[in-house]
Amino acid sequence: MGYERVLKEKRDVLRIIINIDAAIILNNKSIEILIKDLSEKGVSIESPIKLSRGAVFPLSVKLSRRVMSEASFERNTIQVKVLWCRKVRFSTRCTVGLIFEDPPQIVEKTWVPYILKRFGKEKDDEFTRRDTLRVFTRLPIRCRFSRDAFINGIVENISLSGLLMTLEYDIPMGTLLLLSIGPYKAFREIQLKGTIVRKEEGRKSDWLTAVEFIKPTSREKKSIGRLIVALMKEELF
Repeated sequence: MGYERVLKEKRDVLRIIINIDAAIILNNKSIEILIKDLSEKGVSIESPIKLSRGAVFPLSVKLSRRVMSEASFERNTIQVKVLWCRKVRFSTRCTVGLIFEDPPQIVEKTWVPYILKRFGKEKDDEFTRRDTLRVFTRLPIRCRFSRDAFINGIVENISLSGLLMTLEYDIPMGTLLLLSIGPYKAFREIQLKGTIVRKEEGRKSDWLTAVEFIKPTSREKKSIGRLIVALMKEELF
């Protein structure tokens, strides 16, 4: 397969930004790297050293002990090959494109399909339905539904299109809400509008309330997307 063809196929394949810690073995030495994004065919990484085009070596990710004990994949290491290496501007580090050197039947037994699935990419999907990807959590949320009325709650799960939360009070269907989600670690409160589309009474006289976001801006979607990825990474790694 020619280099140009590989590059074209790489562009056509969906790549998921994940930014996770990993390691490669080069000349019997373990080198800490960062996986920037992932696809079914390869990864791009940030490396502290320059890597030669055509070099082949093993790559492994650092998954939590819980995930390693529960996951169904057999291998945590995969053979990769360097396609290209570019120096990061104003830095000693390099960005490197790697393709999987192992055959597909071996790749399927590694962490690759597991992580792709957790981030919303199923095998043979033409695209990722990111709006349907939900992550379970316990985030604080404040809901303002009139000028002077607001209620605090807990987010149970969240996606780019909406969330499910637990509230102590029953708010009517269709109510327009101003939502303040978080804060969570380095993330500040995310504010956006939503409307109640479903609700049911919980076991503790509380209310499970589903909210659909109202025309979130690209900036709001980006903030929610980053939060979702951070929550998933915390669970996985």
